[in-house]
Amino acid sequence: SENNLKWIHCFDKSVEADVESVINESVFINAQNALHIIYSETVKGKQVLYDIILHPDGTYEQQPIISMNLKYKYMLSASMQSDDNSLIIPCDIKGKLVFAKLTLK
Repeated sequence: SENNLKWIHCFDKSVEADVESVINESVFINAQNALHIIYSETVKGKQVLYDIILHPDGTYEQQPIISMNLKYKYMLSASMQSDDNSLIIPCDIKGKLVFAKLTLK
């Protein structure tokens, strides 16, 4: 059987520096129009979510995810995709369990 490779692309240095933590601590969402890799980083003492969007043509873009509450501690490893474009993420805020819904465009 012959493989049919459509495209290959390497990430640039901004993503490569943390690629191991991105892969190990991320959530993959296979949406209708792209593959999304959701991961978190700590910036100035706050947890920030990012989205690497892999498009069908092999291109990608990296975007921050705007959160309305920076006090949430997101538990990405326990999140669950609820439909084609949404992710439910358990969060901790002051010792209480809450849930955040992330909807991708």
